[in-house]
Amino acid sequence: MPSPSPGSGLKRARSDTAGSGTTSPKRANSEMGQDIGDGGHATPDVGIDEYMRLQEANQEEDIGLASIPAMENGDHLTGAEQHTMVTNLCKMPLEKGATWYIISAKWIRRWEAATGVAPSKDYANITIASLGPVDNSGIVHLGSKRLLPDLELNIDYEIVPDAAWDKFVQWYGQPRITLPREVITYSNETRVEVYPPMFRVYPLLPSALARSHIEISSLETLSTLASRAATSIQLADPNYRVWNVPATTNVDNGIRPTDILRGSLLPIPSDSKTPISEFVKISDILIVETQYQAGVWTLEAETVAIARDPTSDDELGPDDAPEPGPLFGQGSDYFSKLQASQDANKPKAATTTSTMSTLKNTFTSTFRGKSPAPAVQRGTVGLQNLGNTCFMNSALQCLTHIPELEEYFLSGLYKRELNYDNPLGMQGQIANVFGALLHHLYPSPNTPIESATKSYGWGSSANSYAPREFKHTLGKFAPAFSGYQQHDTQEFLGFLLDGLHEDLNRVLKKPYVEKPEWPEEGGDEKVVAKETWEGYKKRNDSIIVDLFQGMYKSTLVCPECEKISITFDPFMYLTLPLPVTKTWRHIIHWVPWDTKKRTLAIEIEVPKDSSYGYLKKLFAKWFGVEADNLLAAEVWSHKFYKFYDDYMNLTELAEKDTLVVYELPVPVKSIAKPPPMNSSFTFGAKPKPPPKTDPNAPFLIPVFHISEAQRNAAFGVPFFVLLTPAEASSREEIYRAVVDRCERWTRNRNNLWKYRGPRVASTEDEDGEGELVEQIEPEAVHVDGAVTEIRPDVDEMKVEVVRDVEMEPVKDIVTKEEPPAGPVEENGRLASPAQPSDDEEFEVIGPQTELFELRLFNSVTTTGIETGFNLNASSTRWVDWNSREQAARSDPTLSDPESEDGSEVMVGKPSQPTPLLKPTDALVCQWSPPIQSHFFGNESSLFDEWEEFIHPDVQAVRDAQVKSRSGRRSIDIEDCLDEFTKEEQLGEDDLWYCPRCKKHQQATKKFELWSVPDILVVHLKRFSNARAMRDKIDALVEFPISGLDLNARVGERGESNECVYDLFAVDEHMGGLGGGHYRAYAKNLSDGEWYHFDDSYVTKSSAEDSINTNAYLLFYRRRSANSKVAIEKVRASVGSDQEPNSQKSIDMAEQPVVRAPDETDPPPFELSDLDTLVPPSAYETPDSHTGYNLPGPYRSNPGGSDDDPTFTTPSPVTTGSAGAEYDSIEEKDAEGVETLGGVTVEVSTTTTVDREAV
Repeated sequence: MPSPSPGSGLKRARSDTAGSGTTSPKRANSEMGQDIGDGGHATPDVGIDEYMRLQEANQEEDIGLASIPAMENGDHLTGAEQHTMVTNLCKMPLEKGATWYIISAKWIRRWEAATGVAPSKDYANITIASLGPVDNSGIVHLGSKRLLPDLELNIDYEIVPDAAWDKFVQWYGQPRITLPREVITYSNETRVEVYPPMFRVYPLLPSALARSHIEISSLETLSTLASRAATSIQLADPNYRVWNVPATTNVDNGIRPTDILRGSLLPIPSDSKTPISEFVKISDILIVETQYQAGVWTLEAETVAIARDPTSDDELGPDDAPEPGPLFGQGSDYFSKLQASQDANKPKAATTTSTMSTLKNTFTSTFRGKSPAPAVQRGTVGLQNLGNTCFMNSALQCLTHIPELEEYFLSGLYKRELNYDNPLGMQGQIANVFGALLHHLYPSPNTPIESATKSYGWGSSANSYAPREFKHTLGKFAPAFSGYQQHDTQEFLGFLLDGLHEDLNRVLKKPYVEKPEWPEEGGDEKVVAKETWEGYKKRNDSIIVDLFQGMYKSTLVCPECEKISITFDPFMYLTLPLPVTKTWRHIIHWVPWDTKKRTLAIEIEVPKDSSYGYLKKLFAKWFGVEADNLLAAEVWSHKFYKFYDDYMNLTELAEKDTLVVYELPVPVKSIAKPPPMNSSFTFGAKPKPPPKTDPNAPFLIPVFHISEAQRNAAFGVPFFVLLTPAEASSREEIYRAVVDRCERWTRNRNNLWKYRGPRVASTEDEDGEGELVEQIEPEAVHVDGAVTEIRPDVDEMKVEVVRDVEMEPVKDIVTKEEPPAGPVEENGRLASPAQPSDDEEFEVIGPQTELFELRLFNSVTTTGIETGFNLNASSTRWVDWNSREQAARSDPTLSDPESEDGSEVMVGKPSQPTPLLKPTDALVCQWSPPIQSHFFGNESSLFDEWEEFIHPDVQAVRDAQVKSRSGRRSIDIEDCLDEFTKEEQLGEDDLWYCPRCKKHQQATKKFELWSVPDILVVHLKRFSNARAMRDKIDALVEFPISGLDLNARVGERGESNECVYDLFAVDEHMGGLGGGHYRAYAKNLSDGEWYHFDDSYVTKSSAEDSINTNAYLLFYRRRSANSKVAIEKVRASVGSDQEPNSQKSIDMAEQPVVRAPDETDPPPFELSDLDTLVPPSAYETPDSHTGYNLPGPYRSNPGGSDDDPTFTTPSPVTTGSAGAEYDSIEEKDAEGVETLGGVTVEVSTTTTVDREAV
């Protein structure tokens, strides 16, 4: 079933991994979708022809379940078979209206452990019999079925289709808490609605009815919502109407008519067929209004309802009313009848005795809503939070305090530059709705309050507005921002600026422009930069480009031929990394392959979010070994818990977890792989041919130890043996290899072998510590046929010297040589100390017999190296050696006789004997009490002997950190700029192709600022994104309020004060990624004061208050910039033009139109990401600059030309501009895919426009 990616959860990564969708990782309000159905999970043996037949015959069978026995009644299914069935059922595609079920991820983890497919340390004793029904109590509010807020898919919950849910009920019983969810479609995106809309319902006071709440599917209509709201408060009166109330309404004591402001309510029509999914609410509060006397309503609909925005040319939503006239027009609809009824009954209101004396004494007619408070200071109108929309509100407040944008949109100039036929734009709708928003935030000072209220629909109070229309339009073009989950304000800002640019692009037909290349013999930077900018402007020219865009300069230098390549790339905002190092400490256990070298307990300290690949490279450097020959494994309960791939996040390991790195004599990727499973299929995917296997690949087999004295409980440290196919075909050779690897773990290692000839035991122990150990000295025998043997007795060990007549004459005697004593240095690198040699050489005949019983184990469910986690003393099923030998004799091919379907996979016909082992096997040494006591007793066992080791590099880093703490200073923006512009070397996996050397090179790269815009947006990179893990840096970054001088950092210098900036706004983020809140500070040009914008609440503040640990986006304005210049440029370009001849025929109902800025995921933490006070060289390796081989800290790759095709722009620029400014428009449209902060969105428009090009 769908499971998290390896980086998202340490213990859960053992399951199959589902492909991730394009939605935000936060699945708060509308989730799943393409997350279910991806990822090639293993399925039973069903051919494609059989699959097609089953698909036509039975929908359940068409996903590969027919071959599972007892499918109909679920009886006698093994845990693995249950898991396979559910996994395949979860591959069913999403269909609108279908029902899926939410299941607690904790219960799913227990179930996976019980089936044996994904063992867990937390649930080691759980079995299928003891599991019990699905338990969802941990993810709902106590005593209810309401989900807890902000739950995450794969972390807190999983989702399964109804067919899989039925199987769980059939196998484990009826759950107490059932959480069904419907599949919905919104903006052409299909997904499971994890969090259905929930509303709080209040009766309009005075009323004896109690408040309530409802949860309703988005597929339901508004009429159903109104009906459910009335029913929830047990309203018997059939005459009622329902209103959506602003979030700022105080509901502590209920809602009275006197709490209602004019123009603040949103009607919920009782006859509307509009789906709730298309309704843009202003809050989750509903009030139910009844008539205070027959035919007379308490509230006057026309005055209390939000009026439609007259400034927008676009129909903003199906729930918005046309105007003028009643909210829903004249006719027979709900509000027409309401108006007629109200008008007919108005004269009776003053004379008819009311049954509600309170209202009789208060009103003589229907209540029109209280008047708004006097107009607030211009530029201080708040934005209401519509549900996790603070990310949008804070960015909008910062943008709307830019005077150029204010004048450009309020004056209507933007309408003269709308580019309706831009396939990369949004038919002008984003620009229109942004202009309408500015009219709400900056109403005309000459407009009376009453008129302004009716025209602009000031939200719930005099100083806040509900941006419903903006949110609705945003969701249409960017499904990633639909719904009400949390988002990154920087990602939203990038999308909005890009959308505004394309909607207002003055270039009606983009020409094809080639990007200039840096001359081979060198060139003039200014000339190339000018050509780059002019070529860019031929395709991109708008008010957004005029205000927000500058250019980077990227320099690459080949380390071999020293060729220099310089490119220039536009940027929309400046992303700065924070020079803050977060390190991670742990003790890693090191087991070298050479049994004479000691095992070590190594203290490491690595950058946060380092990978296992980085750890292996570090050990390769320290111990002079090959990184590809290292295997990282977590050991728990004397067995392996999990094996880790290079890309996985090392620093997610828990503090008490035991990680062991094993050295192997061959690369891990060269070992024998398990036979390929029969071709499986996924919906919409073609079956893949099985991968080829190497019949000569060596077998890497894990070895475990169990004790007969402890009822076959495991003990000791597991290790590996490496066997050639020929060795794996002989039980004697397998036994000998295991004994050989056992030497490392006992002080009595010499007693593991049979010897020929005299031997005098050393007076010191084998590890050279100088301690006396148990001496077992064989009797002196002077005949060649004498062999020293260890024979177990009932209670003690006996050493005897016997005559081995079969060994006379002895052939193929192996001489076991000991390396010289003392520490070893290899090529100047520190290696583990070797063991001292004995005083005399002796001949080894072979291993002692009957040391242990060697058993063969295979858990069947393993698809790689056996972990042994399912090795249970009471229920282990051993593989019979005799059956393996018989199978090898009867079939010369490598087959899998114990596979679930009994099929045989032909690998090849080897010339050597058939191996008795499979790559998924494990060997288990079963030790009898006396022999175990002799070799692994308290005085003889070396399982717990790990020599502590601290590498000098680690010690140097710790010393530097201690020193830095004593003189620590805060970070300022200059430190961030230094980090951004420092020279770095590309990683091994991100090489640059040098056209002069004709090969890929690890070039050095350097970013610089070439030109800067009038409005400089600085993005402080507080959030790291290392694969599936994100983290926030809460360090204080000091930045100047006035006088940010960039003259020395800008390549294209002008006058001395041209690059001096003053701060005018700050977008801040409080909290972490699991849940946070965005707010904004902005300087109001009307009075020169600073204000703090917290959604609806606006208070006076100061610029100094914005300098805090939450500052995220900084908005600077060039001191020499003149707002009138940009506006006059626009007026000059459109002043002489007549209204464009534009006949639009745009159908937005049947097409997904989605746009997003082109930003790559930020790379993970690198070696260079160290505190400036810590020497970066402390972590450098001789062959690689970083553990990740990715460029730059917290930074995307620089853009490049054909010389450097692997690069993209470090910070997002306008999509279709910087992202593809030199590609043909046909190529751009063909791709149709853009990315936004890791979210992939599709571009698809249908536009019929007849417009003359300017």
